[in-house]
Amino acid sequence: MKPTVDIIQPMYNPIRNWEHATVDYTKQLIALLPLYDIRLIIVNDGSMQGASNASVAYVAQHIANFTYINNMENFGKGHAVRCGVAQSSANYVIYTDIDFPFELNDIPQVLRTLVNGADVAVGVRSQNYYDSLNWQRKLSSKASRLLNTTFLKIPFNDTQSGLKGFSSKAKSVFLATRINRYLFDTEFLAMVATSTPLVMQTTHITLREGIVFTHMSTTTMLRELVNFCYVVIKATYYRVKNK
Repeated sequence: MKPTVDIIQPMYNPIRNWEHATVDYTKQLIALLPLYDIRLIIVNDGSMQGASNASVAYVAQHIANFTYINNMENFGKGHAVRCGVAQSSANYVIYTDIDFPFELNDIPQVLRTLVNGADVAVGVRSQNYYDSLNWQRKLSSKASRLLNTTFLKIPFNDTQSGLKGFSSKAKSVFLATRINRYLFDTEFLAMVATSTPLVMQTTHITLREGIVFTHMSTTTMLRELVNFCYVVIKATYYRVKNK
């Protein structure tokens, strides 16, 4: 029996024809990984447009191992990914955005990192990612890296890339996260680093040409700063508890 890999994608107001791109990339991924049983889980995070029944049916028609979770309310990316992970029974889980923003070969590289012994594989972004950002996202990313280095005991400072994976051993830790929006990644990695013997490894990933990121509002940035303070307190608690 082939090892199973669940690809989990949160989705909120996807762009037009997203279903065609999703089917195309998933089929390419299946072809790249013939020794694995690739399964696709898409979680609709309360989309107000784009996630029509016809588009979902198109994916189901072309991808045999496909699960669709339809959340009627928008709770956030972290909540959506947790919903997908809760449904997963795979040996390995890899999550990324609905538009596959990174080079397709990066996903097999994340999987190889897990197969070679890591419990958590973290995509670390190359310089072309930061060159593509608007000033608000660039500022947010640099601030996040600085705060990670200063306050968290994670052995790398890039915790916010949209491509990560983990083995079944890390599933319970991921499901114990509580942040619903952007900083759920940082919370997960901080928990792994401070309260578990799980092994984390990084792998370099590259942004695809033509990917455009959405605007991040000041309100969102302030909310995520509050969430970061929560992560620091939680990580500090675990470090003290485990001494």
